[in-house]
Amino acid sequence: MAPNIKTVPFGSEESKKRENRVWAIRSTLMRIKRPDKDLKAEFLDPKKPLTSPFNCTNPVIITEVVDSIKADLAFLRATLKKHADFLVSRWKKKSQGKRFSFLTEHTELFDKKWAAIHLLERVGAGDEDRKYSGPRNLRKVRTRRTADGKIAICLELHTQESLANTELRDKTLVLHHDSWFLPYLDAETLSEDPTLFFSLLHHRTSNDPEKWLMFDNTNIVLAEHFSIIPNVFNPNCVVAQGPDYGKLVSWNAEKAHRWEIIGFTKAYHLFTAHRKMLNLLSNCVRALLAEVEAPTTLEVHPKWDGMVAADFSRFKTDFPWSTDFVKPFSEPPRFDACEVAELIASRHRVVLDELELLQTDPQYVQMLSKEICACRFFETWRVEDMTPWLVDYLFFQTMHRESYWRQLVAESELMIRCLDVFERKPTKRAKQDLEQAVSIVNDLCIETFAIFEPQVHAGLLVERGFERNFEFQGSAKIKSTNRGFTAKDWFTDNLLYWSMSTLGFDKERPFTMDPAFNFAIIDRLCRTDLKEARRIRQTMLDKLSDMSILSEIITSIQSDTTRNRAVLTQLWEHFKELWVKELVKAKVSQRLIDEDVKSHNQVEVQTVWGKENDHPAALPIKSTPKASLVPDLTFATNGPQNQVVFYVPPTKTVALPSIQHVKLESLVFHYMFPVRGAESQRSFSWQDFLSAMIDAGFSILQSQGSAVTLKLDHPTDSGVKTIVLHRPHPWPTVNPVMLRRIAKRMEKWFGWHREMFVERSK
Repeated sequence: MAPNIKTVPFGSEESKKRENRVWAIRSTLMRIKRPDKDLKAEFLDPKKPLTSPFNCTNPVIITEVVDSIKADLAFLRATLKKHADFLVSRWKKKSQGKRFSFLTEHTELFDKKWAAIHLLERVGAGDEDRKYSGPRNLRKVRTRRTADGKIAICLELHTQESLANTELRDKTLVLHHDSWFLPYLDAETLSEDPTLFFSLLHHRTSNDPEKWLMFDNTNIVLAEHFSIIPNVFNPNCVVAQGPDYGKLVSWNAEKAHRWEIIGFTKAYHLFTAHRKMLNLLSNCVRALLAEVEAPTTLEVHPKWDGMVAADFSRFKTDFPWSTDFVKPFSEPPRFDACEVAELIASRHRVVLDELELLQTDPQYVQMLSKEICACRFFETWRVEDMTPWLVDYLFFQTMHRESYWRQLVAESELMIRCLDVFERKPTKRAKQDLEQAVSIVNDLCIETFAIFEPQVHAGLLVERGFERNFEFQGSAKIKSTNRGFTAKDWFTDNLLYWSMSTLGFDKERPFTMDPAFNFAIIDRLCRTDLKEARRIRQTMLDKLSDMSILSEIITSIQSDTTRNRAVLTQLWEHFKELWVKELVKAKVSQRLIDEDVKSHNQVEVQTVWGKENDHPAALPIKSTPKASLVPDLTFATNGPQNQVVFYVPPTKTVALPSIQHVKLESLVFHYMFPVRGAESQRSFSWQDFLSAMIDAGFSILQSQGSAVTLKLDHPTDSGVKTIVLHRPHPWPTVNPVMLRRIAKRMEKWFGWHREMFVERSK
């Protein structure tokens, strides 16, 4: 349980508020109750026992949802097998306006972009939380739920404005169910780019519903919070995977913690989200097929197959700021321990290089200082008054970030060692150690995100692009530092500021969306609106990029159902030992103890979705190979062991082959490594710079935020094969200062120098 105000350290009211904000962010990332929402400990009256919450009078309600899921999935798979290219042609031929009308007619999606924003605006605050002018002389009779759970009829008095808002709120709660359960979808977004619909259709039909379980679990929180469907309770749980998908079973604590089974209420919401998605797709496909009398049937589908082979890369070619926007239109999130460790190590190298530049490059420090001092907040301050603030903002915060990344590197390195041990000898103890290491990395990422967020929140004050979001007070006639400010709620009026100031916690709303939603908005605005993109400075974008990669790691770990289900294995093993001791103390016979322990043995994880005798075309059977867990048997592996090598200072004798380049790219390296004593005075476009890096042997990978990862096929002598660079913002131009920074980093990690590069002959 999250600490409340009584358990946080004593201090000033400001420190308490800051600590409460950090805990609120942690609560959002872990989806636990916020400290101010914790239950109060009260004694129950034995004469008035609580009534049973299990009020579900329709036990087959889950079966009906599962049957609908299976029917829609079978229909979509069969249709794609016959008419995939026909669907591509019909959808692409429609104009954006016709696609929009089609979606509003055949789905329950919200019409405007960022559906969750508009839904929250309409229903986020009740009538009692809004301020209205004028007399309340309009009557409205409505039903409401009382504190004891009963339904009561009451009479309300409204103004003209409050009555309209209340009626809109009630109407919104019963409409747009597709967007309530799928808050990342809306008619405007899907109609803008036809590729999005195809990608959504492909990934939702090629992956079984259980693969999307954890992703949908992070997105149904909006519908859960506002009770879009009734919260029904049942003493049984529901199987979440395998041939018994959707079957009611008895409660089993160990299976529940492994997400093999889930509670009835949670299952009803999750399966409803699955049904909404597949029903939306099937309704659209049926409507497209109905537009002609005899849809074309083909054995092969070159258009569709080409799009699938390209992985629908249309929205990946322009290096988006973040991948959060395309997550719903991509493969389900997965967890790769080696990939996570490399991401963490590469980000740590970035902040290490930043610290080195702050200590060794006066021009770089001067450039950052000028940007900060030019903001309106400091317009009356003297230089000597600003210096402590600049030291804190530039140096201390960077050192603070480095310390957290360093700790993450250490924990991820331990995770890789545990993975290596488990792959060589998959014993139960090795499995438990690996699960514990993964859990620690996840918890530390949550903690790091919560600690980094205040830096972004406070940094908005010195961003010139966000000055109009603050109202400044104070007169320099009294004191040069006499400066105060207030900020109002800019929800819906200024999405960029709102998205950056509410990462993990929105104090003005009763509900906070996952930070991935905020990053998706920032990504979209930066890529489609140059005016909005110019408001963010490069240093702020770098901080957002760090937080975005942390959010990505948290999502990947929480989406890994195989390990997520087993996180508490070690805890339950210890609990069994304690339970046996208690039974022995109670003088229970050994036979009964053995039977009790045996009843709690782990059941083999199911890996097949659908019934075993279903037709392969409708419900394909996919089996996942698993390493058997034996206590003392050693398995020899033929593949290479996974290993991540962390920072080792490169030696002076790094031997790299000369790299040949065409004339244009050789200019990049010529100015990147000028002759001794000279200064680089030329800028290059970002695309020309990336072309030079590709010619130098790097492959370019999109990372989270403004970052791209340059990756070599083989590590250098220092053990490093990746380096993270941030795309210059807002203009895609590598200026001389940035080029010099990159050159120093390349020399440090890869041993690059001027003599390595020669011009390729024409």
